[in-house]
Amino acid sequence: MCVITKPSFWFFVLLLLFVSHWNCFSIEGDTLLIGQSLSASQTLISQNGIFELGFFKPGASLNIYLGIWYKNSADKMIVWVANRESPLNNPASSKLELSPDGILVLLTNFTKTVWSTALASSVPNNSTAQAALLDNGNFVIKDGSNPSAIYWQSFDNPTDTLLPGGKLGINKHTGKVQKLISWKNPEDPAPGMFSITMDPNGSSQIFIEWNKMNLNYYFNYSYISNENESYFTFSVYNAEMLSRYVIDVSGQIKQLNWLAGVRNWSEFWAQPSDQAGVYGLCGVFGVFHGNSSSSCECLKGFEPLVQNDWSSGCVRKSPLQCQNKKSTGKKDGFLKMSILTLPENSKAYQKVSVARCRLYCMKNCYCVAYAYNSSGCFLWEGDLINLKQSEIAAGRAGAEIYIRLAASELEPQIGSGSIRTGKGKLPTGLEIAVKRLSERSGQGLEEFRNETTLIAKLQHRNLVRLLGSCIEWDEKMLIYEYMPNKSLDFFLYDANRGQILDWGARIRIIEGIAQGLLYLHRYSRLRIIHRDLKPSNILLDSEMNPKISDFGMARIFGGNETQAHTNRIVGTYGYMSPEYAMEGLFSIKSDVFSFGVLVLEIVSGKKNTSFYHSDTLHLLGHTWKLWNSNKALDLMDPILGDPPSTATLLRYINIGLLCVQESPADRPTMSDVISMIANEHVALPEPKQPAFVACRNMAEQGPLMSSSGVPSANNVTITAIDGR
Repeated sequence: MCVITKPSFWFFVLLLLFVSHWNCFSIEGDTLLIGQSLSASQTLISQNGIFELGFFKPGASLNIYLGIWYKNSADKMIVWVANRESPLNNPASSKLELSPDGILVLLTNFTKTVWSTALASSVPNNSTAQAALLDNGNFVIKDGSNPSAIYWQSFDNPTDTLLPGGKLGINKHTGKVQKLISWKNPEDPAPGMFSITMDPNGSSQIFIEWNKMNLNYYFNYSYISNENESYFTFSVYNAEMLSRYVIDVSGQIKQLNWLAGVRNWSEFWAQPSDQAGVYGLCGVFGVFHGNSSSSCECLKGFEPLVQNDWSSGCVRKSPLQCQNKKSTGKKDGFLKMSILTLPENSKAYQKVSVARCRLYCMKNCYCVAYAYNSSGCFLWEGDLINLKQSEIAAGRAGAEIYIRLAASELEPQIGSGSIRTGKGKLPTGLEIAVKRLSERSGQGLEEFRNETTLIAKLQHRNLVRLLGSCIEWDEKMLIYEYMPNKSLDFFLYDANRGQILDWGARIRIIEGIAQGLLYLHRYSRLRIIHRDLKPSNILLDSEMNPKISDFGMARIFGGNETQAHTNRIVGTYGYMSPEYAMEGLFSIKSDVFSFGVLVLEIVSGKKNTSFYHSDTLHLLGHTWKLWNSNKALDLMDPILGDPPSTATLLRYINIGLLCVQESPADRPTMSDVISMIANEHVALPEPKQPAFVACRNMAEQGPLMSSSGVPSANNVTITAIDGR
C-alpha cells in the first residue's frame, strides 16, 4: 500500500503538468523543430511579420486547409496551400508535424496522413532539421546547423501564386514541373481549369494556352537554365513593395502589388486584359456576358452542374426527344441567340440552304447547334464552349447561332406576371415577347382581362404595345412588342451594365416615365392608376427609351373620381405609398410616390430596399439625411463620374423627394413634375420629410405577405389581403 502525503501529491501534480506542457509545444516564431507539431489554433509567423502559416477555411466553406498568407492583409490573401486536394474537416484532431526523419506531415485524426513533403532524398541521420517560414513567403525544411542546406521548399511546389524569388520551371533531373494552377472556385483551392508554366519544349517562353505574356520593366525577370534545372523567376527593385503573380479563378494571370502605406492590393497587370479574352471561362454550355465575378450564366434550358462552380459547366434540364426513352411526341426546337464569335470544332457544309442546314442538325441526335451565314452551314456536336453574349453597348451585331432544346424548354416562360423578352417572330418577321400566366401566378383571369382591356385602348410612345392575346382552357397569353434591352433593373443595379446608362440616358428615362404617367393620369381615354410602377416594369427599346409595362394591377378611375379604397392591396414593397400600403387608399398620388422612388433609384443606382441593415433603413431615409446635411450630391451613382451640372442633379433629387412626401396632398401631380423638369430655372419648393422615415417599426415587422402567407421578394409583385 502506498500512501501519498499532501506534499508528495502536489509534487506529482506539478510533474504531470510539466510533462503535459513538454508534449504540447507552444509554437512561437517562425520555426518548427523535429518532434514539434502545429495545431489548428497555432500559426508560424516569419521573422519580420510579413507572412503567416497556419490552418484556414476559405470563404463559407467548412473544409480546412494548411496555407500561407500575408500577415497584415485584412482579407487573408492566401499564397500557398499544402493540402489543396485533401481538405480536413476536424480541426481538433488535425496538426502539422515535423517527423524525426525530417519530413513535414499533415495529420488528421491524429495519425492519418493527408499530405507530406515526401522528400526526394532523405535527410541525413541525426540531423538538426527544422521547418521555417521565411520573410519571402517560402516555407522550407533546412539544416539548423547549416541554413544553406535546403531539403524541401514550398517555392518548388507553388499552387496559384508566384512570389518574388519563387520558381516557375522544370527540374532537369526529376522532370518535375513547377506550374501555377488556379483554384477551382473562390471557396475551393483544388486545382482549377487554368494553369501557367514554362514552355515544355524548353524555350524561355511562359506557356499560356490562349495568349503570350507581355512582361513589364518595373521588376527584374529572369530565366535560369543550368545543368540542374531551368525556371522563370522575378524580383522587385523596390524593397518596400510586395508583389505576387496569381493564376486567378477568373482565368486571368494577374500581377498584384502592395506599396508600403497603401495597405491594399492593386492590380498592376493582367493577361488576358479582361475576362472576355479567357477561353471557356463559363464551362460547357455556359455563356459569358460581362466583366464581373458573376458574369456567367447557363444557356436557356440548361442549369449549373455544380452551384457556384463554372468549371463544371451546365447540363440540360430536359433531355432531347431522341435521347428520351419516354417520348412526349413533341419535336425538339432551336433557340436563336447572338454571340460575339462562333464556337470552335464545327462541321462545315457549303452550298446548303438554311432550311437544309436546320434539317441536317435536326436529324442528327448528336447535333446541339447550327449556324448559317455567307460562308455556309455549320453544325456542332457534343459540348459547346467559349460562348460569349453580345454586349448591347458594343455597337456590333454578334454571330447568330441556333441552340437545340427540348420542346418543353421553348415554351413561353411561366412567371408571376413579368414580361419575358426573346421566345418568337410573327409571319411578317416582327419579333415578339410572350407573357404567359400560370395557375400559380398572382395574376388570374381578372388581371388578365384587365390588362388586355386597358393596354389595348392605350397608345403612347412610353407605354408598351399589346399586339395580341389568347385564352384557351387554363392558358392565358399576351403578345407584346419585343424590347431588346430588357428592363431598367437589368442595367440600373449592375456595376458594369450601369455604365451604359450615362447621365443623359438617365434623364431621358426619367422624362419618358413621367410622360407615360401623365398620359395615363390625364390624357388617355381612361384615367389609369398603374399601382405597380417599379424598374422591372420599365422596359427599354433599342434606343433605351422607356416604356411602362404590366397593367394587370392597374385601376380605372371615373371622371369625377379622385381616390378609391380597396381591401386587396397589390404592389411591390419599397414602391407603395404609405396611405395605400397601410389603409388601402390609392389615387394618382400613389403612382407619383412610386415615380419619386424611381427617380431616386435612377440617380443613385441603388434599390430603395438595399439599405435595410443600415441606420436609415431605405433609400428615402438615406436621401433625406444627405439633403438635410447639404450633401445631396453624394447620392449620385459613382459610375457616372462628374455630372454635367450639379444644379441639374440637385433638381432631380429635389423632384424625387417632393414625390415621396408623407402626405398625398403635398406631392405634385405628374403635370407639375413635367413642368418642374421643363422649366429648369424656376425654383422648386423645399420638400417635407419622406414617408416611412419616422416609422422604422413598420419595416421591422417584416415584408408584406402574399395571400399564401409567403413573404414577397423585393422585385416580385405581391398581393396582401387586409380583412376589415
